[in-house]
Amino acid sequence: MKFNASKCKVLTITRKKSPAITDYRLGNVILQRAHQEKDLGIIVKSNLSWDSHIFSIVSKANKML
Repeated sequence: MKFNASKCKVLTITRKKSPAITDYRLGNVILQRAHQEKDLGIIVKSNLSWDSHIFSIVSKANKML
């Protein structure tokens, strides 16, 4: 299976204040680092807080009203 490196991101999930940050590579390309990512409709943040996900659900519900 081939991966498109421009579409791949690295999301480190931890509650540490200063996590160990390393660069990940796919072939010769260094992957982008993301602080949050939406997967299967759920927004996951690197510190496992749900505020972005809740905000998006509430704003979507308010648009329907």
